[in-house]
Amino acid sequence: MIPTSPISWQLGAVICERRTELGWTQAELARRIGTARPLVSRIESGTHRPSLDTMFAYAVALELEPEELVRRARIRSNPDHDHAFEGTDHDCQACGEGRVHYNHGR
Repeated sequence: MIPTSPISWQLGAVICERRTELGWTQAELARRIGTARPLVSRIESGTHRPSLDTMFAYAVALELEPEELVRRARIRSNPDHDHAFEGTDHDCQACGEGRVHYNHGR
């Protein structure tokens, strides 16, 4: 098993929030993805790091673009920098740098 990380926990929280917004149980999400409910539980709790294919399956099932799923998880892990994955040249509002980066050394 691949060790989990803070981004895995945030991704799990985003999946849980979106599933709840849609009014679905873990069993319903598992059915829509074609997996078992315990796997949904492990991903939502951040104890299982999903593969890229699995992330895409969750995004589609949750009616989100994969990029949006990752963006929401990234915002949860660093709310001061909500454009970390945009890939555009601009000044970061949090630190003033004009490049894409993933943390501020905080």
